[in-house]
Amino acid sequence: MTDQAPIDHTYARHTDGPVRYYPIVRSGETVGFLWASVDDSAASCLRRLAKKEESLHAYRVWNERLKASKAQGLTPLQALRRWVGESDGAEHGCLDVPEREASTLSELREIANPGHVDPLREKRRANPPGSWRQGTPPVVSFRPRDYPKTTEAPVRYVSVMKDGVILGYLWASTADDAASYIYRQSAGDDGVDSGVPWRKALRAGGIPTDTPVNEAPSLGALRSIAQA
Repeated sequence: MTDQAPIDHTYARHTDGPVRYYPIVRSGETVGFLWASVDDSAASCLRRLAKKEESLHAYRVWNERLKASKAQGLTPLQALRRWVGESDGAEHGCLDVPEREASTLSELREIANPGHVDPLREKRRANPPGSWRQGTPPVVSFRPRDYPKTTEAPVRYVSVMKDGVILGYLWASTADDAASYIYRQSAGDDGVDSGVPWRKALRAGGIPTDTPVNEAPSLGALRSIAQA
């Protein structure tokens, strides 16, 4: 769910849900990440701050490309995949395949800039809009709370299949409330696209109780299975 409606000519720049992304590589180095939300209308370019000048130039180019995609009516995921395979990126970088997925935008931010704390984002978190109005509750929209998408505990999982092909894995932690879906990379677009309905199934109440269940020692181990 986005925390703000997108301006007419841009996608929203924040989402609470999972994101798909590509590293932006220039001269053999990652200078940023192009990402799009799985469940809503968000997409943007995330800079790698360790490459200040290179990442700023790349950000400007890719941001303009996203604006053009929005104006042409493309969905965030269509915009994300639009330039896959482009080889002429000496100045602004090219997208490094394969497509990846992060369980949250915060997870991708940590991948891009480990340990970095955005002071403006922290200030907004500490002082949400309307908090200065004593006694006046803010107007909020309601969405059912998602399960946490990370865990340090072992996970139980079920395989999601179509026509005999495993598309991904629906999982739940054995020790806490975490649960989500991981698509299988070798399943291609079918695996990626299968994530949306299965995450919605989790929010709606899960899966049939007679479904065969497996167990992995950690979420990282299941991710390795999905990437094999």
